[in-house]
Amino acid sequence: RTLDAKGEIFSEILITPRNAPLRFSDGSSSDEHHAIIGMGILREGFPLLFDGMNEVGLAVAALNFPTYSYYFPPRTPFRNIASYELITRILSSCGEVSDAEKTLSDAVVTDTPFSDELCPTPLHWIIADKNRAITVEQTKDGLNIFDNTPGVMTNSPVFPYHLLRVA
Repeated sequence: RTLDAKGEIFSEILITPRNAPLRFSDGSSSDEHHAIIGMGILREGFPLLFDGMNEVGLAVAALNFPTYSYYFPPRTPFRNIASYELITRILSSCGEVSDAEKTLSDAVVTDTPFSDELCPTPLHWIIADKNRAITVEQTKDGLNIFDNTPGVMTNSPVFPYHLLRVA
């Protein structure tokens, strides 16, 4: 798997054991969750995943989304999810696509950086289980969740554009 990004990214296989402590940017934590395997980088004990799958078969991949991606500052009453933690949040707590949709139904993807050296990357995501897939994009219009019936991975532009090309 490659990630279309500027510069070299030295990713590795990361395994997050079931129930290993996870701490999120909004101050919440999880000590009861699914095991995860994926590609990414480990920083300060947190798995910054580019893609992964959990032990029940849910998979998420981040895809390049320059120009269109827009992250908001944390805001209420939304569930604030930093862009760098979206994959880990979904895979740790969800068992299928419908669970991910519920988790994201009141969410906003925030511009919270992981650190001064790791600022937010313009991304969108595909989330898939054995039965269906969705594409998740946050633009200035807000968080959009699209049924991804063809099950395709895309980069920019927005997902509806790619559906026009599916015959």
